Amino acid sequence: MFSFLYWWKFVTFVATHYLWQQFNFHMKNLLLFHKGMIFASKALALTMVDLFESEELRGSIRKEFEERRAGEKHKAMVPDGPPPVLKKRD
Repeated sequence: MFSFLYWWKFVTFVATHYLWQQFNFHMKNLLLFHKGMIFASKALALTMVDLFESEELRGSIRKEFEERRAGEKHKAMVPDGPPPVLKKRD
C-alpha cells in the first residue's frame, strides 16, 4: 500500500498541523479513495479480459474506429530520417 516513509511524514504532518478530528476525517477519505481506486482498476482489468476473450467485440470496436476515422491519414509529428547534424562553433 504505502511506504513507511510516506506514512510517517503524513502522520507527523497531521500531528503537528491538524486537530485529531480533522485527521480522522482525512484518514476516512484516504481509505475511501483507495477503495475507489482498487474498484476502478478491477473494472479496467475485467474490461481488458473481456476484450481479449471476445473476437467479436474486438471486431466491432475496430469497425467503429474505422468508421470514425473515415479515411483520415495519420501524419507523424516526428520528421522522417535522422536529425540534422549541428556544426561546432570555433
